[in-house]
Amino acid sequence: MRAHASSNFTYADDQGNIALYYNARLPHLPHESTGDTAAIALSRSDMWTEIVPWESLPLYVNPPGGYVQQANDTPDFINLNVTLDRDTVAQNLPKERLRFRSQLSFDLIHGDFQLSLEDVVELKHSPRMLAAERMLDDLLAAIDASEPSPALQSARRILGSWDRTASATSRGGVLFKAWFNAYMQITDTMRYRVEWDRRTPVSTPVGVGKPGRALTALRLAMEDLEAEGVAPDSRWGEVHRVVQGDVDEPLSGCEGALGCFRTLSFTPLPGGRRAVNRGDGWVFAVEFGEKPRGYSILAYGQSRLEDSPYHDDQAAMFARDEMKRILWSEAEIVAATIRRYRPGAR
Repeated sequence: MRAHASSNFTYADDQGNIALYYNARLPHLPHESTGDTAAIALSRSDMWTEIVPWESLPLYVNPPGGYVQQANDTPDFINLNVTLDRDTVAQNLPKERLRFRSQLSFDLIHGDFQLSLEDVVELKHSPRMLAAERMLDDLLAAIDASEPSPALQSARRILGSWDRTASATSRGGVLFKAWFNAYMQITDTMRYRVEWDRRTPVSTPVGVGKPGRALTALRLAMEDLEAEGVAPDSRWGEVHRVVQGDVDEPLSGCEGALGCFRTLSFTPLPGGRRAVNRGDGWVFAVEFGEKPRGYSILAYGQSRLEDSPYHDDQAAMFARDEMKRILWSEAEIVAATIRRYRPGAR
């Protein structure tokens, strides 16, 4: 039926087979694709009425390197060892792109090394912020090349000693995020010194394309944080929190635009704090062996009912980068059973 087109399909089994199917409902056009430009329909024959066949959509099966990845970008770069030949699949795919979060996922898993299940869980919680790794050096150089005000000198000290992560305990990320958002607004669309290039898909973009505007954005970021009552050198977790039921704890992770693989979005709270409200929600890692092993976490609770014990029972674990072991055997499930209910049974 292809009624659920908002999720791609990822496959793995205990024989070592892997696959990723790019699930989409693309129009079957009776004319050449016009990209972002509207097509003129002179008659009914110019109008599409069907979607492209299932078999014409991108499919990766057992690509070299032993992995597939998909972080909400186009299907051109599912595996760095073999990229998509668009001439072999349906036309009218979205314009190719590979954003920071996807690039970081490659940096975490691409290579000839083997990963255990526990390695995968650890990498999933990486606090790296790829936007900072690519842009901060240029921002610091712009400050050094100017005649910085006391505010910019203070910003230079904070950012210069930052570890460039969204780790809950690190200092500097709060200011960088405020600068990143201000710079994006000032330049209308993010301007880099080197823009993204499909020939170097995981090493571009790089740098700051408008140093003068970058400094203006940094001044605005300092002013905005002061107006909110947030210290620019606050620990990331002092500002970014898990707030669910009785749980109010610091956590690591950031928005996908900033290049975190542990992608999180936040809603404002009084006092300048932010509460995570979307992004990573259900995380599941599994190893297929004779007996499958797995870990999972349901970040925002099994129940929306605030008086339910399952409203916030996993929120603190999520904040601490922890996951619970999946129960697989019937004996494990029986041992952990809280209550049994069978409709119609006395």
